[in-house]
Amino acid sequence: MSLETVRGRGGADPLVSVVVPAYNAMPYLRECLDSVRAQSVGTGQLELIAVDDGSTDGTGAFLDAYAAEHPWVRVVHLAGCGGPAAPRNLGVELARGRYVFFADADDYLGPEALERMAAMAEANGSDIVYGKQVGVNGRLVAASVYRFSIPRADVYDSRVYWSLLSQRLFRRAFLIEHRLRYPLGIPVASDMPFMARALVAASVVSVVADYDCYFLTSREDADHITSTPGVGPRLPHMRDIFEDFLPTVEAGPKRDALLRRHLTVEQSTFVHHLRRETDREARELYVKEFGGYIAPYLDAGLLASLPAFERVKLRLIADGDLDALLDVAATKGEPGRIVVEGDRAFAAYATFRTTPGLSDADHEVTRELRIRYELTRAEWTGAGYALAGHVRVDGFALTGAELILRRRDGADEKRLPLVLAETGAPVLEDATGEARRWAITLEDLSGLGEGLWDVHIEAAAGLLRRGARVGSLRTSDVGTAETVALAGGRLIGTYYTHPYGNLSFDSGLTRAAARAVLAMDARMRDGALTVTGRLPERAGSAPVLRLSGPGGAVEVAGTAGDGRFGVTVTAAVLRGLAVGVWRASLAWGTAGVPVTPVAKPLPRHGFREVAVDARGALVIRVGAGAWVRRALKRSGLVRRVIGRLR
Repeated sequence: MSLETVRGRGGADPLVSVVVPAYNAMPYLRECLDSVRAQSVGTGQLELIAVDDGSTDGTGAFLDAYAAEHPWVRVVHLAGCGGPAAPRNLGVELARGRYVFFADADDYLGPEALERMAAMAEANGSDIVYGKQVGVNGRLVAASVYRFSIPRADVYDSRVYWSLLSQRLFRRAFLIEHRLRYPLGIPVASDMPFMARALVAASVVSVVADYDCYFLTSREDADHITSTPGVGPRLPHMRDIFEDFLPTVEAGPKRDALLRRHLTVEQSTFVHHLRRETDREARELYVKEFGGYIAPYLDAGLLASLPAFERVKLRLIADGDLDALLDVAATKGEPGRIVVEGDRAFAAYATFRTTPGLSDADHEVTRELRIRYELTRAEWTGAGYALAGHVRVDGFALTGAELILRRRDGADEKRLPLVLAETGAPVLEDATGEARRWAITLEDLSGLGEGLWDVHIEAAAGLLRRGARVGSLRTSDVGTAETVALAGGRLIGTYYTHPYGNLSFDSGLTRAAARAVLAMDARMRDGALTVTGRLPERAGSAPVLRLSGPGGAVEVAGTAGDGRFGVTVTAAVLRGLAVGVWRASLAWGTAGVPVTPVAKPLPRHGFREVAVDARGALVIRVGAGAWVRRALKRSGLVRRVIGRLR
């Protein structure tokens, strides 16, 4: 590396130093730099360190002109390093910001990206912050990393390690303390060994998933280092991972978590490019070399945790069986046939029971078989709660299915057989096997004890069963609004869970959100208490308002019309309540629910305090003795009486 010039001065005390290596990056570079300039955090808190790596397309001249116009930009010219590793390392050495962000010259940032990532880092003491990445022009991203924002992610039990791109925010002191630098001599994917070491060293890793922070582009000219073809350029980073990095991690569950990623992703990348090689001798040499990398890690326990497709390929690579490897890889994980024997299922690749050294266990897919479903109906009807949909299990024909209502605490479940009918309707585009149509109406829900009940579906092929929660996959016409209905002598709420969107029943309306559907209101006027609200579905009459207190209960009938109800407790009834606490509830026959008004607190009326308790339920406190004296004192009556006596 030859350092030619450094131009510009950058920000005086930046929050973030943005490091951008650039090689023949025109015309994409302008959009990248402008996206940094447009950051909401303001250029006063930024410095941009752009490293021109011997470009020949005018990139260097453009950077110099940009720096002359923007004093927070620093430009470094190198004679040529052949990759982004050395420019990024130089950027770390020159950086003065509290944080360092690595950006590629053909990508760009969302306007609030650095502000949001820095805020996450400041709030949690993060060493690394993953900002949500978005693919442009067909560029693929690891979307599973960004399902939720995570202040403190577990590297070994989350998806962060499955994305080892280094366009992240790093605490600069963390990089310096652990001497983290990009390895040189790795032409492709040098960020993967860097990120692997960084994630293992980090104390806090955070994820910002609620904002599109970084846009990864696929260049139309395909002139990007990740587009470099062939196995050869990729072996150096794989060798670093398997032979240099992983041996430094203590063997055990944590290293196994890292290995699951590498034995899947690096192996798949290797096989993908191997299939495109044309020289057989080179192919055999590559298989031998990569097989040497992975051989120390192929213990039975770890392999059992991987999908059969990956297991079989790893075994064949380790055995050096090039032809069988290419045959299996060509299936892309779709064996075409699933063999079911008892309660076990096997992928019938060409190697199944034909290739020495590969066992049935290597081909077993019992745990992998996915049940596919689509919910097409979920609504209350006059007969009950109607559900319908489609179901299939990958690779084989179904012999039966059940709908399961399972209590959230696992204490009980109700199994309801489903009648399956043939249908040509698709469930998911990439699913295999025939879909079956089903429909059921839950007419009697009286057996659902109070609490939350989750809806599951379970499909069978002989003794083999696969199940899934129901609700997250549904057609667009299935409503998701929370509902409350009178069913089987109970008030039953239906809702879709957050964040997964699965269907559940709330028997007895145990959740505040379920009770809120009734939109109950309670008001005092002229000494009378009036409770109003929305009628539950399937409720053919108005409720009774029950006041339960010392020595018994007082019941007042309500009225109903236009989907709403109202109950008024007269002042005379309230005056007749005995001293103590009276709790208000609504009852439709045996189905009851506490009155939980949306407006609170309620006013005091005389010696009767109408209020809500800690759970939001309506109570009437009727006091005497000291309570009355305190009330009189507060009213000023005691002071007036004493004044007259004097």
